[in-house]
Amino acid sequence: MNDTRALLVAGWHVDPERNMLTKGADERRLEPRVMDLLVYLARHPGEVIDNDRLIRNVWPHQFVSDTAVQTAVSHLRRAFGDNPRHATVIETVPKRGYRLIASTNAASLVVAVLPFRGTADPALVDGLTDAVIGDLGASDTLRVLSRHSAMLFRERRVPLPEIADQLNASYVLDGSLQVDGDRVGVSIQLVDASQDTVVLAKSYSAKFTQLWSVAANITRDIAAQLGASPTKVAVTHTQVSEEALDAYLHGRFYWYQLNPELFSKALERFEAAIAVAPEFGAAHAGIADVWGALGYWGTMPTHAVRAPLLEALQRALSAEPDSAEANMIAGAAHFYLDHSWQAARDALDYATQLNPNLGHAHLQRGLLGATLGEPTALDAMDRAVRADPLNPTCHYARAFCLAGTENLNAARASLDRTFELAPAFPPGLELQSDIAWITESPQALALERALWTQDAAIRALLDDADANPPKALLHAADELKNRSSYVSPRRIARLLSLGGDPDRALEVLHAAFLSDDLFQIDFLQLEPAFERVRILPAYRQLADAMGLP
Repeated sequence: MNDTRALLVAGWHVDPERNMLTKGADERRLEPRVMDLLVYLARHPGEVIDNDRLIRNVWPHQFVSDTAVQTAVSHLRRAFGDNPRHATVIETVPKRGYRLIASTNAASLVVAVLPFRGTADPALVDGLTDAVIGDLGASDTLRVLSRHSAMLFRERRVPLPEIADQLNASYVLDGSLQVDGDRVGVSIQLVDASQDTVVLAKSYSAKFTQLWSVAANITRDIAAQLGASPTKVAVTHTQVSEEALDAYLHGRFYWYQLNPELFSKALERFEAAIAVAPEFGAAHAGIADVWGALGYWGTMPTHAVRAPLLEALQRALSAEPDSAEANMIAGAAHFYLDHSWQAARDALDYATQLNPNLGHAHLQRGLLGATLGEPTALDAMDRAVRADPLNPTCHYARAFCLAGTENLNAARASLDRTFELAPAFPPGLELQSDIAWITESPQALALERALWTQDAAIRALLDDADANPPKALLHAADELKNRSSYVSPRRIARLLSLGGDPDRALEVLHAAFLSDDLFQIDFLQLEPAFERVRILPAYRQLADAMGLP
């Protein structure tokens, strides 16, 4: 690799080119296949990696059996003098795989792609940033931070080494973009944060419609510089007109604001893109994203979003079957709409195979696993946090899964980190209130009031609730249920359950299921507010109908 820092594992110098381990005068030779295994494990320290993933990524063009993997692991252990019964280097996690638990410096190969700068349209600048993050993330030997964490440093108010320190990144990509007529000019600098030195500087020029080709070239140059595995740029976007590309980039720009009030603008722009480029897969994926968000966050009933979501998803996958983003959306659709758990697993796992650094796919996989009671759920959540360490959504989702397993102290710790990043993060505030109610905290009512600051009617009911808080929650549920505008049945059932009427809560949820309006299956299984519902005998019937454990 071109990175000048030596690879160290458990105090041994690892030389992949010579297939040697060295510590002082002691040298130990490894077979090439065993060395490949060691390097891969070192690039993913602390992760539990199963045989299928090892075979797929370490020996992709060879026939390797599970027995051969076990043999290679045994050779590695002998080389390090590691006792599998009391492992200090490689741990076997029964029925799940292997994990490198020894100290290593390999994880320092973390790249942060900062938002490109320039006077061009922000949607264009962000579009190039997103494309480089997505393409570079397809390398299995780099850890590339996801969009949200990098975008926090748009203004560059602190020096690059300080940004790298906050992101725990060893390399920072700093770039600029300029537009001249129908062409774009891009300049990049790849900075080694530990040395504060530029290790790669390059300029690119292309037509506006070739923006993704520029991103792919930047990605390949960075991967070559760092000695990373060649990036498998998973998607070759359909060549589209300037009009279609401009509309798509603005759609993504509005989408990434994650503001429901801007979802209509995002949808309008994505639809404008496919109006002039009907086979534009990424634009169809954008449409599916918007409909999915409207359903998940209870803005619209599930039956209203189902058809447009699935139609857009089908067209996205037809155009670009190897799109990590489209497969991630497919996994979510199988999870929340179809309740097809294996299909959801397969789609999400394929998304992370295409892009191992796709933080939101790991988050979705964690929510799916937690909903189904899988022991690997928190591993997926930890991968999401590593991919996007400054994203409050990742820390909240981890807290949500922990609360679902009744590990409330750990859930509170993850919530604390959520609020450090976003003090008024609405889902986090709701989970905090849930935990307070079920633990009978005296702060519960005050925390609940904080959830309803934008709803005068509910807030008024809660402000008068000191004498009988449960009764006020039941009145609040009735207030929501009687409104003419759409209200998610989950919100109504939550208040009923917390207010001490789990039977009515279950009735609301069951009716929602029968009318195809029960999108948030993960909340049903994991949210602390529904613990009184989950212990009802009749809940088992609803869970069975959805195939839940």
